[in-house]
Amino acid sequence: ASLTVPSGISLTVNGTFILSSGSFEILDLGELVNNDLISISGGSFTVNSGATFTNNATVELWGDGSVSIDASSYVAGDTDASIYYNHAEGATLSGISLEYVYCVVDVEDAADFSDALTKAADGYKSVQVNVNTDLTLSSDATIPANVAIMVGSGVTLTIDTGATVSLSGSMFIDSDSTLEINSGATLIIEEDGALQVNGTLLNNGTIDNSGNFGTNVNSYAELLTAIANGVTSIDITSSFSLMGDLVVTENMMLTVYNAILTVPAGRTLTVEGNLVLSNGTVTVASSGKLYNQGQINLYDQSTLSINTGATYTQASGACLSFL
Repeated sequence: ASLTVPSGISLTVNGTFILSSGSFEILDLGELVNNDLISISGGSFTVNSGATFTNNATVELWGDGSVSIDASSYVAGDTDASIYYNHAEGATLSGISLEYVYCVVDVEDAADFSDALTKAADGYKSVQVNVNTDLTLSSDATIPANVAIMVGSGVTLTIDTGATVSLSGSMFIDSDSTLEINSGATLIIEEDGALQVNGTLLNNGTIDNSGNFGTNVNSYAELLTAIANGVTSIDITSSFSLMGDLVVTENMMLTVYNAILTVPAGRTLTVEGNLVLSNGTVTVASSGKLYNQGQINLYDQSTLSINTGATYTQASGACLSFL
């Protein structure tokens, strides 16, 4: 089957347009406006010279689809307009400037991983590297600023002994996945780099963090481990009590998210950096202490409860905000 938009005719896509076979072609002086989703998994999509293709939303190219867009015919009509190109599946893309294109690459081994990183230099707007099977990095690697590493469900990414991985881009570890850093291995989070571990971190090596390092914790023990690993952005997502004194250092953000953090009797919570409550509660029990030397922000339906006999002290220049 084929669909052609001839000269003088305009076609607007306000829903989902799916092409899995056949052809879809915009001829000279024809016009296509995309306000939702054009999905190409097979067949061919062609925008010829002299046509106009205004993209206000999303085009995705995967499977064995083929897309050819004349560079002078493409208009990114919205700042969120995007073209996603799954390079690994055999789809082909030509004509359009790669500055508009998000490249998606699925990798299965270290050679695939290294090859995917080289695509950062090809001019893509960004490169997303999907790690969907267990992968060990045994040699040094540099992850550029426009590359995002996505470690999928149930997968373990291992940095092996002797290897150094420098992260200037981003890396996301899924909730049931694992990042393992072996003894003698090093992960360097550069100033513009970001690591978010929503799963498990097994760190027997070295993490050198100058960027953004975030994780979720569900217990006091996990909180201490995160701090020991140099995590600077910690989300508390289950309720627990402090079992010792805690200092939120100047470079740290601690967020209580849909949970209760209790400062029991005889314990002290000192905030030098940022304490954020997002639908969360901090309860300071009798004989517990909260010292605010930095910033405490309460959002949404959050509560700061200072019980009778507890102590709250705010230093000069510190801030308590209800937002």
